[in-house]
Amino acid sequence: MKKMLVYAVLAWCAMPAVYAMQGDVVTLDPVFVSATRDVRAGGYVHTTSRVGVLGTADVMNVPFTQVSVTEKAITDFGTPALPLQQVLVNNPAVRQSSSSPMYSDFSLRGINMNGTHMYFNGVPSLFSQFRTAPNHMVKRLDLSVGAATVLNGTQASSNGTNSGRTAAPGMINAISKRATDTPIRSLTLNYTTDKNIGTYIDIGERMGDENEWGVRLTAGWLDGKLALQHSGKTEKTIGINIDHRGDTNRTNFFAGHIDLRVDGSQRWFTFDGKVMPKVPNHKMAYDFPEETKWAHWWVTTLNHEQDITPAWTAFVNAGAATWSGYKYNNNANLKFDEDGKFVASNMVNLMNEKAVNNYVQAGVRGEFQTGEIEHKVVIAYDKSYMAYWTSSFNFKNDASHNHGIGFIGGDLYNGIQFLEGYYPLPTGSTRALSYKEYNDSLVINDMMRIGDFDVLLGWSHRKADYRAATAKGEHFKTTDNLPAYGLVYHPNERTSLYASYAKNISRGRQVTDTKYDNFGEVLPPVKQAIKEVGVKYDGGNWLATLAYFSVNDGNTVDVYTRTVQENKNGELINVKKYSQKQDGENEFKGFEFTINGKVNDRLTATGGFLKMDAERKRTKDGARDGWYVHGVADFSAVLGLTYKATDNMDLIGRVMYNSSAKVNDNGATLPGYTTFDFGANWHTQFGEHPVELHAMVYNVFDKSYWQGRGGSTTFGLSWPRTFVVSAKINF
Repeated sequence: MKKMLVYAVLAWCAMPAVYAMQGDVVTLDPVFVSATRDVRAGGYVHTTSRVGVLGTADVMNVPFTQVSVTEKAITDFGTPALPLQQVLVNNPAVRQSSSSPMYSDFSLRGINMNGTHMYFNGVPSLFSQFRTAPNHMVKRLDLSVGAATVLNGTQASSNGTNSGRTAAPGMINAISKRATDTPIRSLTLNYTTDKNIGTYIDIGERMGDENEWGVRLTAGWLDGKLALQHSGKTEKTIGINIDHRGDTNRTNFFAGHIDLRVDGSQRWFTFDGKVMPKVPNHKMAYDFPEETKWAHWWVTTLNHEQDITPAWTAFVNAGAATWSGYKYNNNANLKFDEDGKFVASNMVNLMNEKAVNNYVQAGVRGEFQTGEIEHKVVIAYDKSYMAYWTSSFNFKNDASHNHGIGFIGGDLYNGIQFLEGYYPLPTGSTRALSYKEYNDSLVINDMMRIGDFDVLLGWSHRKADYRAATAKGEHFKTTDNLPAYGLVYHPNERTSLYASYAKNISRGRQVTDTKYDNFGEVLPPVKQAIKEVGVKYDGGNWLATLAYFSVNDGNTVDVYTRTVQENKNGELINVKKYSQKQDGENEFKGFEFTINGKVNDRLTATGGFLKMDAERKRTKDGARDGWYVHGVADFSAVLGLTYKATDNMDLIGRVMYNSSAKVNDNGATLPGYTTFDFGANWHTQFGEHPVELHAMVYNVFDKSYWQGRGGSTTFGLSWPRTFVVSAKINF
C-alpha cells in the first residue's frame, strides 16, 4: 500500500501544467560559479552542472543523469550537526546508508560510497568516510551519475568503505562559497536536539575598480549533545576563498581548517541468522562512555584558467589535504543472534591515523569547427599522491590484561554490558605506514554538436601504483584505458533523448581485517561497465528525467580455509577461519525517475523514485548466480515539497520510502520503512536587518528502522527524531 501511495504522489508531481520559462539558457564557466542566474524555478537545483574537465554544461545536453544542488537546498534540508547526505538523499539515486554523524556513507544506484569519493572545487581525494566538507562552506553540490565518472581524471584511494577501493558509479563535486557582487555579512545561530549549539559567520566582499577581486570568509563553531544519549559533536571551522576575475584569466583559491570530534554514535551491526529480530528502539545507545572519533585537517585548492586565444583556454586544478586523528571504538560492527543477544567477539580498539593527499591537473580546453560539426575538446593530465599511516592498540593478545574476545555482553533491547576484562582501555600513540599510492591519468574528451545531436567521445588512460606496507608487502600496479561514449538527440527544444556507455575501474581492494587468513592481500581490480539510456523533459519551471541504467561492481565472499582451536574464557572451542576472496560481480540495473522545479506558483517539488534489480553474476561454478546483493532495496522513493504559504513563510516537507533488503546469504531481511521530515522558513526583519528563521524536524514520527548498506552484510540503525532551529541575521 505504501509503495502504491508513493507511486501515485510521484506520478501526480510528474504531470504538472507546463509553465514556460522565457530567455536563453546561460552556460557558466566550469569552476567559477558566483551567481544564481542558472537556478531553476523553486531554487533547489541549477540548470547547469559540472561535466568533469569539459566544464559546466546545460543538463539537457549531457548523456547521463546530472543534478546540481543549490545552497538553498543545502540550507533547507541539511543541518551542520548531521552528515551531508541529509541533502544528497533528495536525489532518488542516493540512499542513506548511515544516519550517524560519525559516517558519511550513502549508496549511489546500489553501490556504497562516502566522503572518500567526493571532489572539492574539482579536486578529488581530500575527504574520507569521517571527514567531509562542512555544510556552511558549500555553495553547490554537482552530482553526476554514469559516464561522467571517467571524464575527470584519476582519484586516489583513502580510508572508508571497502577501504575506499570501490569504483564509484558517479561523482559528487562540492563547490566552496565565493564572494558575490552584493556584499555578504551574516551571523547564523543554530540549535540541534539535544543542546547542540552552533554559531556561523559569513563575510563576502568584492573589491577593485571592476569588482575583479573577491574574498569570502566562512567560520563556524558547534558543540553539544545530540539526540542519541551519550552522543555529541564538536566542530571548529574556518575557510577563506579568494577569487580573481580578469579579462583573460580567472583564479580561485581556497584554504580551510576543520577540527571535528564526534562522541558515541556508532550504529553498525551484522547478523548471520535467518530470521531478523525486531528492530530495537533507536534511542538505545551501543557505545562505551569513552567512545569518540576525532580529526583535524587542512584543505587547500587552486583553480586557474588562462585564455590563450578567444577559443582556447589553459587550466590548472590543484589541491592538498593533510590530516591526523584518532578513534576509540568497538569493532566496526556488533553481531547479534536471532534473540538480539550480542554474540561475537568484541573489544575496545584505539586507532591513531594520519594521511597526506596531493593532487595536480593541467590541461587545455577549446572550441573549433570541422565542416558542420562544432567541437568542444579538452586534453588534461593529472597526478595524485597519498600516504596513510595508522596503528591499532588493543589487548586481544595481552595476557597480562586478560583481554581477549567476547568482552561485550547484553542485547539490542537492553544495551551493552561491559564484562570483566573490558577495562582498562588500551593506550598508544605511534603510527606506522600503511600504504602509499601514486596515480596519474591522461584524459581526452570531445563534445560535438551535429545539428540536433550532441555526441560525447571520452578516453582516459590511467596508471595506479599501490604499495601496501603490510607483512606481505603487496606492490600493485595497473594500467588501463577507459572509454566513455554518449549521444543526445533533441527532437524539440524541450526534450532530450540520450544514451551512454563507459568503463571505470577500482584499484584492487586490500583485505584489511586481521580475522582473515589472507590479511594484507590485495584482490584484483574490477572494471565497471556503466550503461544508461533515458529521456529528459524541460517544462520551463521544472525538469523531469527518466533513465534506465546498468552498472556492475566486484563481489567479495568469505571462503572457508581451516578450523582451529582458540581459548575463550578458559574453554577450548573450534573456530572456523576464512579468507576473503573475489567471486564474480554484482550487477545493478533498473529505472530512475527524477523531478525538480515548480509545480505551480506556490509549490516546489524535488525527488523521484528508483526501481532496481541487484543480483550476482559469474560467481564460482555459478553457485550464487542470480542471488540478491546484500543491503540493496528493490524500490525507494523520495519527495520533497516546499509550499509558499505567504510572501514570508515557506512550509517544507519530505517523505522517504525504502523497501525491504536482504542482509546475508541466509535470507535475513531488513524491513522496509517510511520516514517524514517537516519544517518551515520565515523571512522577517530585526530592526533594519533581514532575518531568516528556519526550523526542521527529521524523522517526525521517531521511526526506528534498519538501514541497508549496498553490497555489505553490515547495516545501520536509524537516528532518533531530531529538531533543528536556526536564525540567520544579515547585516
